[in-house]
Amino acid sequence: MDPGEYRKILHEISEFGDIDTSTVSSTRRSIVKLNEKREELLRIKKSIKRDIRGVERQYLESMAEVRDEVNSMRDSSKLRRLLSGSPAAAQARAIRQIRNNRDALIESYRELLEYTEDLMVELYESIRSFLG
Repeated sequence: MDPGEYRKILHEISEFGDIDTSTVSSTRRSIVKLNEKREELLRIKKSIKRDIRGVERQYLESMAEVRDEVNSMRDSSKLRRLLSGSPAAAQARAIRQIRNNRDALIESYRELLEYTEDLMVELYESIRSFLG
């Protein structure tokens, strides 16, 4: 899932200030809502971690593709190499670009993971203060 979609979902979940303790039934409904939000936060946290692993896997696959392309460039004719430049320089540029993209994406997922953990702490504190 895209980090922007996670942000939208987490923003919707972050609204748990609507705790009603006026009656026993409203208290139970509030507890159920808080537990549902906790479960959803746990699912999102697991999904974010899975997406981080997916980005890392995609990075490794991209690196393998770059290596294969550079190896095919090395095997090509000298004229083609003269026109396209050094295979090592091309590989270094491609690897640097892929790494920068991976790092930026993983950083955004890690920020979301941290935000999710902060929301879980707030939720647990809310439940604790709610229950006494």
